[in-house]
Amino acid sequence: MTDTEGLETPPIQLPIAPGAVRTVALTELDRAAQFVQALGLDQWKQASAASGWSMGDVVAHLTLVVGLYTRVLRAAKSGRSARGVWKLLGQVSKRIGSTASPAFHALNKAAPRVMDRALAPEVIRGQFSASVRSLRTEIEGLDSGDFTRPVYYMGGPWPLSFFLAQLVNELSLHVWDVASKLSPSTTLSREATSVIPWFYWSGTPILLRLPEGVRGSVQVTLDDPPTEMWWQVDGPRSQPHTGRAANADVTITGGNAMYALVVSHREKLSDALTSTMLKVSGDEALAQKFLGAWRLV
Repeated sequence: MTDTEGLETPPIQLPIAPGAVRTVALTELDRAAQFVQALGLDQWKQASAASGWSMGDVVAHLTLVVGLYTRVLRAAKSGRSARGVWKLLGQVSKRIGSTASPAFHALNKAAPRVMDRALAPEVIRGQFSASVRSLRTEIEGLDSGDFTRPVYYMGGPWPLSFFLAQLVNELSLHVWDVASKLSPSTTLSREATSVIPWFYWSGTPILLRLPEGVRGSVQVTLDDPPTEMWWQVDGPRSQPHTGRAANADVTITGGNAMYALVVSHREKLSDALTSTMLKVSGDEALAQKFLGAWRLV
């Protein structure tokens, strides 16, 4: 079996310097740690923007997430990601993603709620702080050769830098899930939104779930920071590209933060269009299908 066997499309490299992604990951990790420490215990049971989750549930989930990424980085740096167990995990995750995702996602949603109800907020907050310190140590210990180390996931190897970008996505969006309920004007940081659109772009083979028959070209032009990317859409075989497409069927423009919130299903496209924080020119039906088809696995 080759390294890329099992993936319909080989992993796509992030068009961002890995060192820059690491810097943003550390920034978002610190931002999350400061936010959780400042969250009042009386706010723990309040509803978050994540459907069915309290603010405490989100913090519990982040604690689990930070622990997971610590283990991923530690294993990858030690070379254990090249062993059969990581390849097997990747193959199993691919099968689960296509055959048992409802049960898998139900478990993922239930675990933080169980943790939040079983442990006192002070305990979870302490565990989160300790996990953040461990993950920071692992990230700071990365050198240039580590960024391309393979992590087997969804049937194939993905570079470690992809998971740093995924960490940025997880941290910034889940902090937003809580912060936006406390202050509706909350948005994502400029640092995070310099990475998140490219995270989804590079994850196109596993994150974009367009059905057969959806075709066309989609241009995305964002302004803060300036970002140009486009897709040749052909159902599950859609291909991402950098720069500008010639004669795109639809062009989506606006701010990086709102784009990230729409593709992650935090904000509705209709609301983004009404507020003019995103604009669509051309085939609006294609834009709706494209923006609504992103799924984390």
